[in-house]
Amino acid sequence: APPPADEPLREATTYEPYWVRESDVAVIGRNERTSLQVWSGTVGYPGDYVYREFHRRDESSGMQYWRITGRSADLGDKELWQPEVAFERARDHAGHYAWLVHELIVERRDAETSPLIVSAYDTELFGHWWFEGVTWLGHVVRYLARDPEVELVTAGGRIEQRPPTRAIDLPEGSWGLGGTHFTWWNDQTAAFWPPIHAAESRLEELVGREARQDGGAPGPGEPGDVERVAHLRQACREALLLQASDWPFLVTTGQATEYATERFEQHVSRFERLCADLEGTPPGAPLSPEAIAARDEMSLQDNPFPDLEARSFGPPEVAGAGHRERPA
Repeated sequence: APPPADEPLREATTYEPYWVRESDVAVIGRNERTSLQVWSGTVGYPGDYVYREFHRRDESSGMQYWRITGRSADLGDKELWQPEVAFERARDHAGHYAWLVHELIVERRDAETSPLIVSAYDTELFGHWWFEGVTWLGHVVRYLARDPEVELVTAGGRIEQRPPTRAIDLPEGSWGLGGTHFTWWNDQTAAFWPPIHAAESRLEELVGREARQDGGAPGPGEPGDVERVAHLRQACREALLLQASDWPFLVTTGQATEYATERFEQHVSRFERLCADLEGTPPGAPLSPEAIAARDEMSLQDNPFPDLEARSFGPPEVAGAGHRERPA
């Protein structure tokens, strides 16, 4: 069991998970050594000169035919990319990475009962920014799977198998600039937040209203008018989309300010339209053909999370069924 709040802790480490004190949330720190090997602009694999250059594209085809070539090489001086050389280098880098993980595990085994290494990266790194990254990742998994000293496991699987034995106070922070929330919360993005918080409250109330009418939260296989349930689920999707961190990120970085603002406002508008359709009719009453047609058009454009359950967005008495208790 986690130690009491007044018990002093020995030095914390990223090689084991922890409970966040006075909660049922478990946290695992990102391993710095393995992270730098992929993220660093100076020692990271993606910067190797044989890998495909991301920023230079052919004016006619839009394809990328060149390699990085050198750290200070201008785009016009880039040399042609050689796929066979690049993919062979990806295999070599995967072997080095697997060796590094092995060494870190063996090195810590005396200090930790079961040392854990978490290497977290944005998925878009592999294949998008680093074209050969998907191949690299495949080789890494194969190499590590054959290593008797290493066990591949998900974060959740590790917590289930070996729950944390210690608790820590986790300071507020983020993966953003300076470890703060500035990227998403600043003068340029302040206008995003009132609609986000309003949507959260409005959706919670609406899900609770529809659930009380049907005797249970709308979800797969549960009672409820099929069109009203579809409307509610699309409202949940729009709420998730308007909360996406991409929009304030793009505004703060100046990469696509107008596009990000338009997308955010579009999802807010859709969300409000869907909620108004439901709120403007008695619970259980049919929706107008115009409302259904408008929702179907939204779904054609944006329909992530096909198995989404609206109950998850409702008040505690509706959403609480999925709560997972901390393992004993």
